[in-house]
Amino acid sequence: MATDIKSNIVMKPKLITIVMTITMMLMYFPIFARDFEYTYKGQTLTYTVISEKDRTCQTKDGGWNRGYYPGNKVSGSLVIPASVKDGNKDFQVTSIGYSAFFGCSGLTSVTIPNSVTSIAGDAFFGCSGLTKAEFGSVEQLCSIKFSDYGANPLYSAGNLYINGEEIKEIVIPNSVTSIGNYAFYGCNGLTSVAIPNSVTSIGHNAFSCCSSLTSVIIPNSVTSIGHNAFSYCSSLISVAIPNFVTSIGDSAFEGCSGLTSVIIPGSVKTIGNGVFEGCEGLIKSAYPDYLSNPFNDGIAIAYPAEGSKVENGVVLNQSTLYFAPASLSGEYTVPSTVNAIGDKAFYLCKDVTYVRMPATLSSIGEEAFVGCNLYDFTIPNSVKSFDMGALAGNPLKSLTVGSGVSQITGASNFYNSNLEKIFWLGNIPPAGYEGFNPVINFVSNDQYRFTNQVLYPFLSSIFEVEGIVYVPVSPSERTCNVVDYLYTPSNAKFAVPASIENKGITLKVVNVGEYAFYHHDYLVDISLNNNGVIDDYAFYDCLKLKTVKFGDHISEIKNHTFQNCEVLERVENSPALTSIGKWAFSGCVGMNYFSVGSKIKSFGEEAFSDCTGLTKFYSYATTPPVCGDQALDDIIKWECTLYVPEGSESLYASAPQWKDFFYIYGVDGVETILIDQENDVEIFDLNGIKQNKQLEDLSTGIYIVRRGSEVIKQVVK
Repeated sequence: MATDIKSNIVMKPKLITIVMTITMMLMYFPIFARDFEYTYKGQTLTYTVISEKDRTCQTKDGGWNRGYYPGNKVSGSLVIPASVKDGNKDFQVTSIGYSAFFGCSGLTSVTIPNSVTSIAGDAFFGCSGLTKAEFGSVEQLCSIKFSDYGANPLYSAGNLYINGEEIKEIVIPNSVTSIGNYAFYGCNGLTSVAIPNSVTSIGHNAFSCCSSLTSVIIPNSVTSIGHNAFSYCSSLISVAIPNFVTSIGDSAFEGCSGLTSVIIPGSVKTIGNGVFEGCEGLIKSAYPDYLSNPFNDGIAIAYPAEGSKVENGVVLNQSTLYFAPASLSGEYTVPSTVNAIGDKAFYLCKDVTYVRMPATLSSIGEEAFVGCNLYDFTIPNSVKSFDMGALAGNPLKSLTVGSGVSQITGASNFYNSNLEKIFWLGNIPPAGYEGFNPVINFVSNDQYRFTNQVLYPFLSSIFEVEGIVYVPVSPSERTCNVVDYLYTPSNAKFAVPASIENKGITLKVVNVGEYAFYHHDYLVDISLNNNGVIDDYAFYDCLKLKTVKFGDHISEIKNHTFQNCEVLERVENSPALTSIGKWAFSGCVGMNYFSVGSKIKSFGEEAFSDCTGLTKFYSYATTPPVCGDQALDDIIKWECTLYVPEGSESLYASAPQWKDFFYIYGVDGVETILIDQENDVEIFDLNGIKQNKQLEDLSTGIYIVRRGSEVIKQVVK
């Protein structure tokens, strides 16, 4: 008995081993399965019956790892039929078996019918020549179940095709609840994927090695991202991980060298190893402070998960903005609830050109805006102290210092930089203000001591409308001046109106003030309808300024106003103009036409120096304007014709500097007015006969031009 008992005890493990072996066999060999062959379009495949009752089958398992190979050895283009015959029985092909076409290196393309709903693992493993896998529809592709074991069933299929079209963009239907393992592995033609809100998980290796994938929209419904899910998607530039993801698998984004910014949301509780290994393009990223830093490249900013949220890639809570992604571009408005900008929050956001901050903002962190593309910056009134190091690396041209700033440091960071103008809104100069002496300083009172400063008592009421910055001049008279603009690093056009409305009050625009558009590198066109003067240096060095349109009420152009505007071509001045200042148009080498009205009295010193391109000069003043030293000397008198009122030719011919023109012609006193030929105009001669030519094509003479309700005389020379 003892021996028998021992024998029974010994036999138990063997019985368990046998049972387990049978179970494993049943997993791969259904008890009632049978095989048959069927030839379609020249290719003979072996099929295994799945259900005799439902008349379904699959392409036969390969079983390469079990030591044998079936007969599914194909090459060239393979078309799998939707249905096949076994004798007189029809079977629908609903799946592709495990490793069914393993090692078919000669296979170049495969067409999978709409009837197929699942593809087992390793189905096309080792098909090194396979470059095209064609499906019937997106819905079919996205609803196919891929096996959870083995390698990508479409391994080495370079591209997926639907109805003969290469798939570059996928919109997954709402019927899909999960993206299976290896679902789009190695689809290197795929450029973008939109995942619907129905999807809750993204399987491991789901999009791995999609080398052309640049855009992925992951919905808030997704809670888990599998390991290697997006690994080696080298073209992926940005990815937004939704606020409801709780787990990210190992190496999920490994080798995504194109990524510049990533935010790990506060919902993530577990994160695998090497998730961002080899993401060499990362500039800056953010992660909740309860996690260890998962980033190996770029700077990483930890933020408090409690109460924080992600809005359009920006991490913030009710009081603090912690992080802006490197991909942020253009203008950005900080929410009104924020009162602090964290350290390095906008660090290296190189495409951000302007940041609008709430008036209540009281704190700006270290290096907060380093490396951005800010040309204009305003320190809010509620900020007490500010270090210019926060703006290092910006092409800053204009700075506004809020009225509450009591200390400003770091002036040395901006010596020999692009900074040209500073507006000091406070009545009391902040500590450290003296360090900014070399630039043009706009101040509100005489407590400031700058070498070059412009005084506006109501400077603290500065405001901006449509890119132009104004300052009130006389509240009782409801007047204001133009003092600055918001810089745009692209071709810009501005229109200065006769009046402007701000906070329900209409103000008359008087002057375009000193340095208002000073050195605007991209200004190409401006209309000036203000009611006063164009002040000193207002358009100095505007190297792209080609067109200026003057309104009817500009009385004076002051000194250096348009100096060095090299491509300015044609100037037709306001009829109210009385004087032109020193060096006003000096260096306008491209200008070929210039006219002034009958009220003009004087031209300042070197007003037209280096204006060698002038060919037509109209002065409608009956008395020659007084010319300052060398005002007209550089105009080439052989090339430029002077037109003056009839009867005044002899006066100009004997007046200093005017007498040097070789050609002086009298006109009937009608001022030449530039006609916009793009508008609907009618042209008549003095006999009332309508002309059918463009103005510039008419012969010499005087014409009547009607544009809407406006009727004027036009001289053609």
